[in-house]
Amino acid sequence: LTGLNNRHAYAECLENIKLFDGECGIVFSDLNGLKYTNDHFGHQAGDEVILKLSSIIREAAKEYDGSSSGRWGGEEFMLLLPDASFETSWKIAEKLRTEFSQAVFAEGRRHTVSLGITEYKKGDTGTSVCQRVDKALYISKEAGKNRVCRL
Repeated sequence: LTGLNNRHAYAECLENIKLFDGECGIVFSDLNGLKYTNDHFGHQAGDEVILKLSSIIREAAKEYDGSSSGRWGGEEFMLLLPDASFETSWKIAEKLRTEFSQAVFAEGRRHTVSLGITEYKKGDTGTSVCQRVDKALYISKEAGKNRVCRL
């Protein structure tokens, strides 16, 4: 549907994260309210929302050399940013959040996305990075959604 790597292909990228020499940012995003859209406007409307976010993520990946993007789950997406500092990862995540929140869908509907970011740390594995970025995303959602949080 999205043209992005699926979870299995992307998990392989994450398992190789320890091969990166230096900084590496990870952005994890989750659509807010997709279930409501699917339930009230139909799955085609939900797919439109998923496609818009995946398009924005794909464009961000093109702008940042060496990055990799993937659909982690139904409404969750990851972006791996080799050699990206925390500041760079934050700017990219904030750009994704802002651009997506400005998109207008059928019936004038708008949607938001919550994002968590983290950085590769020496000794990290794909699992440890996923756990940390997932926790950052959870903090973002708990803090009111439509924001970027770092861990």
